[in-house]
Amino acid sequence: MTFFYTFTASFLFWLLTTLNILVQAVEVDIDIKPQFFGSAPIEGTVIVSHSKEEKVDPESFKLGTETFKVELIKEEPMTASGDLILSLYHFKLPPRLKGPHIFREVTVDVGGTKYQSVPRTFEVKDAPASTPSAPAKYDTPTEQPPSQQPASSQTASIPPFLQLKTYVGGPEELYPGQQIIIGYRYFYTGNIDTTQEVIPLLEAEGFTKIGDKVITERELNGLSVRQITQKIEAKQPGEYTFGPSLLEGYAYESDLGRKVYAKEKLSSSAAAVVLRVSPFPEDGKPPSFNGAIGKFVWTVKLISPTTVHTGDEVELSIDVKGDGNLDSVKLPELCCQPGMSGLFSLSDLPPVGELKGDTKHFDVKLRPLSTSIKALPKLEFSYFDPETKKYVIFHSDPIPLSVVPLDTSKPSVKNLPIPDTTPAEETQQKQALATNSSVEAINTESSYPLQEKDLHNLPFGTWWSLLILPFGCAALLYQYNLFKYLEAIKSKPKIIDSEDLFSQAQAAPLGSAEAHELLCQAFLHRLAETGEINSPEINPEALPTTGIIGEVRTLLLALEETRYAGRETRDKEETLMKNARHLFEKLKIDGGVS
Repeated sequence: MTFFYTFTASFLFWLLTTLNILVQAVEVDIDIKPQFFGSAPIEGTVIVSHSKEEKVDPESFKLGTETFKVELIKEEPMTASGDLILSLYHFKLPPRLKGPHIFREVTVDVGGTKYQSVPRTFEVKDAPASTPSAPAKYDTPTEQPPSQQPASSQTASIPPFLQLKTYVGGPEELYPGQQIIIGYRYFYTGNIDTTQEVIPLLEAEGFTKIGDKVITERELNGLSVRQITQKIEAKQPGEYTFGPSLLEGYAYESDLGRKVYAKEKLSSSAAAVVLRVSPFPEDGKPPSFNGAIGKFVWTVKLISPTTVHTGDEVELSIDVKGDGNLDSVKLPELCCQPGMSGLFSLSDLPPVGELKGDTKHFDVKLRPLSTSIKALPKLEFSYFDPETKKYVIFHSDPIPLSVVPLDTSKPSVKNLPIPDTTPAEETQQKQALATNSSVEAINTESSYPLQEKDLHNLPFGTWWSLLILPFGCAALLYQYNLFKYLEAIKSKPKIIDSEDLFSQAQAAPLGSAEAHELLCQAFLHRLAETGEINSPEINPEALPTTGIIGEVRTLLLALEETRYAGRETRDKEETLMKNARHLFEKLKIDGGVS
C-alpha cells in the first residue's frame, strides 16, 4: 500500500513539473512525504529527467556523502519521439527519532556528469494509539537502527542547517553575444548571521551584466531557500573560472532583544564554475553573418509604392523575431548582395534597429538607379545556432518593384529659362555696381610720426628691472606658506558632536544599517557629553540597565532586534524612531536629564 501511495504521488508530481522538465534536460528531484509516524521506514521516490542519450548510473546514487541504495520503478518517455525520459527510483531508509529532520541532497551520475537534488525536510511523529508499532526493517546494512532515547532528549526544532549551491541556467560553453542566467541558492533553517560570503560568480568578470540581480525567497517544507541570480552576456572568447565559493555563519535565537549565538560555525562551500566562451567557427561562415546568435526569422516588407521614378526613395521595413539575443542582431551589408550592387544606392550609415517587445525593427531607405530593375531581389540574412553549433541562412522573398524614368517634359528648377532684362534695368545695375565698388582713400595725416625717443629702450628694458626679482621671490614664499597653512586647517579632524550624528541618522534610510549605526553613536556621544559615561567607545550591551542609561540601552537593543528580525513592520520602526527622538531630547548637554 505504501509503495502504491509513493508511486501515485510521484506520478502526480511528474504531471505538475512537466514544463520544467522540458525546459531543462537533466533534473533530479525527491518526492517524500512531509510526515512519518512511529517506527515506519522513511520511503520516497527519486525522480530523474534526462535525454535518451544520457544514461543514469544506478550505482552512483549518494545521500549526502553516503552510498544510497535505490530500486528502479520504471522509465517513462516524456515526448512522442522519446528524446526525453523520466526515470523513477524507489528508496527506503530506516526509521528516525521523533522530531523534524533534513533529507540531504541526492547526487547521481547522468551521462558522465553529476547532478544534485534540493534538500527536503520531513517530520516523524508518534504513532496513533490505535496502530501498533511494527518492528522496523532496515534495507541499508551500513545504517544502524536509532538508539532508544527518552522523549525529553529529543529535539523539538529543526537543527541549524546551511548549504550553498551554484546555479547556471544554460550551457557552460558559450559564444559571444549568448546570454545565460547564473547565481547561487542558499538553503538554511532558522535565523543565521553570515560572517563570510565569497560569491565571485555574481561579479561575472569578463561578462556583461544584463539588468540587476534578482533575489527570491521561499519556504520549502520548513527549509528556507534564498536564490540570487544575474543575467550575463558573453563578450570575448576565453575560459573564465569563478570560485570556489564559500558561505559561513552562526545560527542564533532571540532572547529578550539579544541574540544568543550557537557555538558551532556553519559552513558550506561550492566548487568552482568554469564558463568557456568559444569563438564563432570559420568553417561555413556565410558572408552575411555579423554576430546574430539564436534562432531568428526575418520579415521584409515594402512600405513605399511599388512604382517609383529613378532616384526616388524606396523604404523597406525589416522585422526580426525569434529565440535568442536580439541585441546581437544587426543588418548585413545589403549594398554588396547579389542584385543590389550598382542598381541601388544606400546610405553609408547602417540603420539602427529598435526593439519593440519580442521584435527588432529596422527601417531601410534606398534609391533605385536604373529602369531595368523589375523587383527588389531576395536578401540574405544569417545567424548562428548555439545548440547545433551551425550557421543558418535565411532568404527573404523578392518584392516586385517598377522603376520608370523621370518625366523631362515638365520643367524643373534647373532647366527654367533666365528672364531677359530691359535696358533701363541694365543701367540701374551698372550704377549700383559702380557705387558699391568705390573705395575711400587712406587718411595718412592723422598717423603718429616716429620720434627719436621711440628708438630707445622702454623703462623696463634696463638692468634696473632686476630689482623686481627679490619682491617676486618673497611673494612666492608667502604663497607657499599660505598653501601649507590652508592644508593644515583642512587636515584637522572635524569634531562631530551628538547633534550632528543624530541628524545624519534621521536622514539615513529607515531601518538601514547606516541609520542604526549613526543612532547608536549619537546616543553614546550624548551620554559621554552629559557625563553619564566616561567614553563613547563602549558596547551598548555593556551599558547599565537602570536609569536613563538603561532606557538608552533598551532602545538600541530593540532597534537592533528590529533590523535583524526581518518580520517587523515599518510602523514599528517609525515608532522606535519617535521614541529615540523623545529620549534624545531628554538628555541635556549641560549635565543631567530633563
